[in-house]
Amino acid sequence: MGLLVECPECKKRNSQKAKKVKYGFALAKFSGRVYWIEWYQEGQRKRERIGSNKSAADQRLQEVLSARAEGRYIKKSPDAQTPFRNLAQWYLELPEVKAKRSYEKDQMHCKRLMAHFGDLLLRDITPAMVEAYKQKRLSENSHRRKPTKPATVNREVTTFKTIFNKAIRNGKAERNPAQGVKLLKENNERDRILNAEDMPDFWPIPLIT
Repeated sequence: MGLLVECPECKKRNSQKAKKVKYGFALAKFSGRVYWIEWYQEGQRKRERIGSNKSAADQRLQEVLSARAEGRYIKKSPDAQTPFRNLAQWYLELPEVKAKRSYEKDQMHCKRLMAHFGDLLLRDITPAMVEAYKQKRLSENSHRRKPTKPATVNREVTTFKTIFNKAIRNGKAERNPAQGVKLLKENNERDRILNAEDMPDFWPIPLIT
């Protein structure tokens, strides 16, 4: 009972402490690990696939064990079966989101987010992936063929956070992988040319003879 690691070759689930499988595959050195959790409920063995996020697997295992100890029904985690694409589409269909004046921008942000995270299960998305997304977007050009600005990336990350926050409140997700991810610094300074109306007390400047 506990945390298991799936062998990429034979798909057998092994103890996370196992360094090698029977035929010699170096499981401990494999970077693309997929985690499962295992527990017993009323004498029956139960298993649930979590994904590549070990901390999410640990968290889910604790949730299951707590529910079992308290006699509560153990329902399958939505994070283990929902791709981000489905969550983003659910968000865009919410009446309060459709009513926003910025709905078209939300659609644009979700389109970019789905292109990057779309097929990933919610459990597999990590804060490090969100950080990598920020840097990737900064390296891309905008629709105006100019470097994407930090402000644009921040709006997309904010939309990402909002999607998960709403999903958590509605029971469609258990965690927000962007929680704690900081926004980029934005350069809001603009060059401005002052005219006479801007400087009534100092215009015109007398000439020094």
